Amino acid sequence: MGASTQWWVWVGVAVMLVFGGASIWAAVTATDPAVAWIFGGGAAFCIGMAFLGAYVFGRHSTMFIEDGNLVARTPFSVRRLALAEVDRLEVRLRRTSGLAYRELVVVDQAGVSRADILADDFSDANIAHFAKAAGLRFKVN
Repeated sequence: MGASTQWWVWVGVAVMLVFGGASIWAAVTATDPAVAWIFGGGAAFCIGMAFLGAYVFGRHSTMFIEDGNLVARTPFSVRRLALAEVDRLEVRLRRTSGLAYRELVVVDQAGVSRADILADDFSDANIAHFAKAAGLRFKVN
């Protein structure tokens, strides 16, 4: 189960990188230091926004069953849990600094949360379908 990245995200990243490259070229070829500084800042802004956009819109989290293990892959980690140890999947609403986000928690047989995954990439219906197919319980808090 995973969310696919839309093609328009990559088009936006490419456009921002092109604008960043054009700003770098303008900064390097400028004869006036003030103009070079302005275009250099523009290049940094365009390239920074391209990478930020690629992360925000291009992040890709997946969950799947492989060799009797529940595998949860996020942009920065891969977690493997034996399917026999997993009791249920829960979606919890969390708040950090006033920002709300959904979190997918994998709970083991003892009731201990074993993995926390950003759930905004998945709908509750997709998680419920995956849990049913894997023989797990599903709970929304």
